[in-house]
Amino acid sequence: MAGAYQALANDGVRLPLRLYDGCTTSLGEFIEAPVAEPIQVVSASAARQTVNILETVVTQSALRPVLEIPGYRVAAKTGTAEIASASGYGSERVISLAGMAPAENPEYVVLVSFYKPQTSKVSSAAAPAFTDLMSHVLKHYRVAPSSEPAVVPPLTW
Repeated sequence: MAGAYQALANDGVRLPLRLYDGCTTSLGEFIEAPVAEPIQVVSASAARQTVNILETVVTQSALRPVLEIPGYRVAAKTGTAEIASASGYGSERVISLAGMAPAENPEYVVLVSFYKPQTSKVSSAAAPAFTDLMSHVLKHYRVAPSSEPAVVPPLTW
């Protein structure tokens, strides 16, 4: 899921995800991990429109007080999925919140996901953890605050 948000943040271009740079052989030779080529998965226009719509989750929803990060435009979306049981529909959930910042020129994507949460089964429960993590990332990596106002996308096309 983080890869999908990363593609939206990069104007529709999916960059290859990798967990390591390479490995060192027993002889001390470093062998770089293969890197796949970036690929355009959606148009830049569609990606930008989607990010603008995701930003309204932060600016115009009941989650605004929890998701806002002072000085930054944030685009995010909640998610809830049922975990199937042997008989079909289950009562257990996976909840998530994924987003990016700064929304006008995303530098970082954060995804928070809880598998079978015990205290709350609604996706908004992931909002505080998302905001804490994104705030930390923006501060730690010294990301400049947003300099443009949020875009309000049209309700019709």
